[in-house]
Amino acid sequence: MKDRIKVIIDDEQEALKVPKGLRMIVRRCCNAVLMTENYSGAAEVYITFTDDEQLSGRKNDSEDADGVVVQSTGNYSNLSESDLGRIFISLEFAESQSLARNNTFESETALLTVYGVLKLLGYKDDGNYEKVIIRDKEENILKLLGLTYIRHI
Repeated sequence: MKDRIKVIIDDEQEALKVPKGLRMIVRRCCNAVLMTENYSGAAEVYITFTDDEQLSGRKNDSEDADGVVVQSTGNYSNLSESDLGRIFISLEFAESQSLARNNTFESETALLTVYGVLKLLGYKDDGNYEKVIIRDKEENILKLLGLTYIRHI
């Protein structure tokens, strides 16, 4: 029997209506990252849609980047062994970035999701070399999913 990948999505923000199909895109992103990274075993990934204010309150004890906070399972107790951790995504941030970068809201949210799952799997982006690796993986996964994303430097 194939190991199961479970993606649990909560919406704790009220600023934006979650577009139809966004939850499916997020699930596809999680599955694509785990597949391309040859992750074996059951996996649970918890995604929470939030806003900028709520996200800033979570940045103290976690790994984060603009628009996303990642909390690995090391921050929690009483979790199943397959629980990889939590990813908090500001939909407010995704919307503002989509407008600024001329990308779709779905592509911006997908990028934040892919970044978050890569961080849960242990990827770092502390130095220039690590940033190149993680950005390359993000781009390849978004292409695999057929999502267009323009990265402005």
